[in-house]
Amino acid sequence: VAQVRGALAIEIGHSLRVSVMELGRVLEYETAGRGDAVLFIHGAIIADLFAPMMGEEALADFQLIRYRRRGFGRSATPSEPPTIEEHARDVRALLLDLGISAAHVVAHSGGGPIAVQLAIDAPGIDPFQIALSFRSFTPSAQTEAFLAQQVTLLQSLGPAGQQIITDVDNYLQG
Repeated sequence: VAQVRGALAIEIGHSLRVSVMELGRVLEYETAGRGDAVLFIHGAIIADLFAPMMGEEALADFQLIRYRRRGFGRSATPSEPPTIEEHARDVRALLLDLGISAAHVVAHSGGGPIAVQLAIDAPGIDPFQIALSFRSFTPSAQTEAFLAQQVTLLQSLGPAGQQIITDVDNYLQG
């Protein structure tokens, strides 16, 4: 257990931590690297979508932060669904707890509105910077293996899993 700018950070695995923030809110998060901060905000279904990015060599010059929104993993389970504004406040509090005042934000699906709200509420948070300055890169073998495992898992679910794969493919194709 460590004190991080007024919040408790509790080690729970090789790299995942839990931040106990104001009002007893709990968010599970992971950090890797040093440099400009890049925050990953997952969508509404797959909380670990950005997990493979934490080890990407192409991102080695950044401080990467991914977290699990309320209701996912070891983050607090709310009694009512949180609003976009509440999710944005959670992210802002986590960044402040980590001593980060400015960050690039990468969001997926339901994480997008949270990123936009965060940009409205918090100066120095830029959800568009990375989207506008993408460099092409080839995913590592680790990322490819992780994605292959996810596809295999979905395929094992039968028609429901295949429908999810089809939906994702259609979404990616626009």
